[in-house]
Amino acid sequence: MISSRIGYEFDLGKERHDVFDKLGTVEGLTLDERYDLCDILGDKSQRLEVFMGMPSNTRLGYLKRLMKKNN
Repeated sequence: MISSRIGYEFDLGKERHDVFDKLGTVEGLTLDERYDLCDILGDKSQRLEVFMGMPSNTRLGYLKRLMKKNN
């Protein structure tokens, strides 16, 4: 159980590290929006997991929704 938890934390840490690069693949985001979204996605691991797991063609809508809710 502990080893699986450590593995989960490691995977989540890697995803957090990769999030800015992943945001760069979403067309329609400004650089400032990417900065804001790094903070928004980093605040709750569930948001990051959803973003990383969703199909690329649905990411922009999800991210715009998050920004709207967090303003």
